[in-house]
Amino acid sequence: VISGYDLDPNYAATSIQFSTDDITPPSLANEYPQNGSIEVNPYTNVLFDIYDVDGSGLDFSSIDVTIDNREAITNGTLPAARVDSLRRLMSSLANTPSE
Repeated sequence: VISGYDLDPNYAATSIQFSTDDITPPSLANEYPQNGSIEVNPYTNVLFDIYDVDGSGLDFSSIDVTIDNREAITNGTLPAARVDSLRRLMSSLANTPSE
């Protein structure tokens, strides 16, 4: 709704509707390890780029990643158990004496 007064004060209001024609899904690139890779170290970082070609933006809360039938990212966030694991790991690394 767009509304306003002029100096007399006359009031006017109108509404407009429109939609965007974003029919192109997001794209993935630079996946690592590659699909179908074998004998991958179980401690390998899983990497990928996700982007929107037409520029309407990504809905990060819709991103789900499953690795070996386990949820790695759900609704754009790490599951609580993974966050706790990362906190413990970071804490142990912070308390490790440097050489």
